[in-house]
Amino acid sequence: MNSGKFKVVHELETYLPVCPYDAEWTALGQGKNPGLYLPFTVVELRVPFVFMAIHLSVIVVALAPIVIEVLLVAAVPQQD
Repeated sequence: MNSGKFKVVHELETYLPVCPYDAEWTALGQGKNPGLYLPFTVVELRVPFVFMAIHLSVIVVALAPIVIEVLLVAAVPQQD
């Protein structure tokens, strides 16, 4: 979808006195240098894993006191 939008933008730029999007694309090496340009789809693929790691960390921190208490209660011998 983005490629279609940029085709339209580049076509419109032919009617303008300046071409900022074309200049930006040239400055980014036309996407050939990953150090200058990282395709958005690469970033999109990593975002879910980042959020998954954040959520798992929050769950572990939230459940840690409960798990520790259960383990401590189980470790204490019961007196009859």
